[in-house]
Amino acid sequence: MHILIIPGEELNEKNQLSSVFEIHQAVALKSLNVKVGFISVNLEGSIYKDLKQGKLNSIFSTRVQTLKQEIQGINLVAAAGKYRTPAFLQRYRKKRIQAGVIAYKYYCKEFGTPDLIHAHSRFLDSILIAQRINQKFGIPYVITEHSTYHQRNIVSKKDYMNYTAAVEKAKSWIVVSDSLGKIIESNIDKFNLKLTKTFRVVPNVADPNFGYTENEKNENFIFLNIASLDEKKNQLLLLESFKLVTEKYKKVELRIGGQGKLEEELRNRAEHLDLEQVTFLGSLNRLEAKREFIKSNAFVLSSDVETFGVVVIESLAVGRPVISTICGGPEYIINHDNGILVEKNNFKDLANAMIELIEGYERYNLEEISRNCIAKYGSKTIGKQLIQIYKEALNLNDHYHQLQPR
Repeated sequence: MHILIIPGEELNEKNQLSSVFEIHQAVALKSLNVKVGFISVNLEGSIYKDLKQGKLNSIFSTRVQTLKQEIQGINLVAAAGKYRTPAFLQRYRKKRIQAGVIAYKYYCKEFGTPDLIHAHSRFLDSILIAQRINQKFGIPYVITEHSTYHQRNIVSKKDYMNYTAAVEKAKSWIVVSDSLGKIIESNIDKFNLKLTKTFRVVPNVADPNFGYTENEKNENFIFLNIASLDEKKNQLLLLESFKLVTEKYKKVELRIGGQGKLEEELRNRAEHLDLEQVTFLGSLNRLEAKREFIKSNAFVLSSDVETFGVVVIESLAVGRPVISTICGGPEYIINHDNGILVEKNNFKDLANAMIELIEGYERYNLEEISRNCIAKYGSKTIGKQLIQIYKEALNLNDHYHQLQPR
């Protein structure tokens, strides 16, 4: 079985974090003896900005080039270049689809023709590339939907028309949480569009490098948050909540990993609140993130919207309980034994949950939290679910492929 994955974001050797879900799934499939590869569209923007800056040679460098790379031992073909049209002409998507087809043809030349394409959507472009490849070359495809666009109500009727058409042609339509699937169905119904395909839920896979590790001996109780620093992750709420926690407990610490457009505002807010116990960690690679999970006592997620919440299962995989807002995905992961759920946009409730966790920390069995998480979201479990979907899509019998790890 040969599966070609189209990630929802740009993927290359230097930029792996935004496609970490896809990478984890690919590694899981490879461990189950599935041949797997990536194609990615890495177009950098319009040449018109360069032309305005007097870089006249840009007009001659718009041809898409294909680059071969490896991501954790998995072959990747990236289509790189620039858009010929300025953004206001709204032709970027068409150019991305064309670049995706170029990457696919080069991938086949180098690594063989895949049996099936797995397109991960954040939003739409990767699906449309898979649909075009199917139209031109007859390769079937399945879809996994990750995008928060659906929950944020920023998808137009025209885009939903394209989306439903692509979903109908797919062999399987996967979503990462039940709530996301129901929201998409509701949105499509509001536009009076027809969708006959039923979604199936396959959660994201926990990083196979994350496993139970005992708590480090820290003087402070450490809360960890790792997320992009933007409005939908709502770290401003988290800071307000943590301020209330520090008024009751002095030996507490909040460590925030990630970067984004709100970083300066968040730093200023922490300084205004006189929160010396808050540390901003900046962008973290996978090893650095793992170290932070191990160092922490608990993870706290303050998001307004999530489709799943990979950081939640990463914390649980290490054996750390999680506090999270009810924001779309985490409520399907967190229970009484591994954390606390609170309503979103309520800083007092979030603060009370943090205090409750500090005071009741002894009730959590950290090793059992890790064991249960890996049993449900581990690479072998999710990998086998995906392989079954692929076999159904390809009409293969049960003994086509042995699900034995190397």
